[in-house]
Amino acid sequence: MSNARFVCSIEESVDEQGIAVGDERFRASETGLDVVEFLIAPNPGEGLRPLREIASGGELSRVMLALKTVFAETDQIPTMVFDEVDAGIGGATGLAVASKLDSLGKRRQVIVITHLPTIAARAGTHLVISKEQSEDSTTVA
Repeated sequence: MSNARFVCSIEESVDEQGIAVGDERFRASETGLDVVEFLIAPNPGEGLRPLREIASGGELSRVMLALKTVFAETDQIPTMVFDEVDAGIGGATGLAVASKLDSLGKRRQVIVITHLPTIAARAGTHLVISKEQSEDSTTVA
């Protein structure tokens, strides 16, 4: 996502009289309730659009990876889990994602569900989880 543009839009959610306006996207802050929205243009020439509307599961995981990489020095989250971070990628992008995960793994416990050998090869520990199904039961081992 080297050419992506990312913007965090924060709008005050009050009317002319300073009364909070209802919206499920509000969050409380020191200054009141705000509307916070992540906007992204994944490719050159595309306009910014709400991340929640356009991102696939894999893209959401990669955006979270990018944010967690930026905030790794300041946040206190001890364990991070990434699922589908490798969805729809390979080659150079897979190498870049593997590098970011490896970097995070030096400071935090990072758990990644992956099918991409490039990412799996950077792991310090591998766990194999399999699902067995029969006519009347499912087991995970």
